[in-house]
Amino acid sequence: MHVLDHYTINADTMILMPAYDINYESIVYEKHSCYYVRQPAFSLIDAACRMAFATYEGRVQAVKSMLPYEKKTPVLISEIEQLAVFPTHSPQNMECHWVFPQHVLQTLSRHDGQADVVFRDGLTLTVPVSKRTIDNQILRTSHMMQLYAHYQRA
Repeated sequence: MHVLDHYTINADTMILMPAYDINYESIVYEKHSCYYVRQPAFSLIDAACRMAFATYEGRVQAVKSMLPYEKKTPVLISEIEQLAVFPTHSPQNMECHWVFPQHVLQTLSRHDGQADVVFRDGLTLTVPVSKRTIDNQILRTSHMMQLYAHYQRA
């Protein structure tokens, strides 16, 4: 296992998961790769927003001004790459996972109330929220991206 001091979100990033380890704070899955990162997931999201000359807070406020998403607001990370992400919980919640929906193939219900997320590369991960929550977040993120695309054409 190789632990990274820093990680940069990119088009291959599929999910950021919290880690419960003293040596690293996040587990990052990319297409066919997994990284253990010392930075917390929220810091990775915020850094990605800043690389696009924005702040996480600014991105969230922009979405909230256009759509009625007050909680668990999806975020546009990169306009150029059409890269968006959504949280499974409040970003302040230690259980929060950050899912990049463009990589999600399907979601499956589990008997324990959680969901399995199946990614396009074949990876399946369990997230600590229901299938309904994940599906709703995917829909909200898609809606945000469609609205963004509409205003770019206008």
